[in-house]
Amino acid sequence: MEIRTHEKFEFRNILGDNLEIADWINFGLPKDELSINNAILVKKTMQNPMMIDPQLQASRWIRNMEKKSDIVILKVGTDNLLKRLETVLRMKNPIMIEMPESFIDPSLDSLLSKDFEVVNHRCYVKVG
Repeated sequence: MEIRTHEKFEFRNILGDNLEIADWINFGLPKDELSINNAILVKKTMQNPMMIDPQLQASRWIRNMEKKSDIVILKVGTDNLLKRLETVLRMKNPIMIEMPESFIDPSLDSLLSKDFEVVNHRCYVKVG
């Protein structure tokens, strides 16, 4: 059995949508192929995407994309992080958690792993 290949493979041609990519660029996503491919992965994944973003390009792009949705930016290490997180989860706003350190705060494990429990048609997650 022969596997067909193409010399000019482009990830965006398989999973991308040119109109959506144009919108992303208007919201501040860099035009380079790596940024576009990464954005496709962020949008298509079922998991919570985690990004290493030293130039804050992804952060700006997400902030611009979610501005209408009242995105809440939380920073690990700030006072009352868990209380603020609880409030945002109840309000069902999109959340971006910025972690200045190179480790993930263990108190966020259940949230990041989507360890949700449904009781009486309500969804719960233990944080902390």
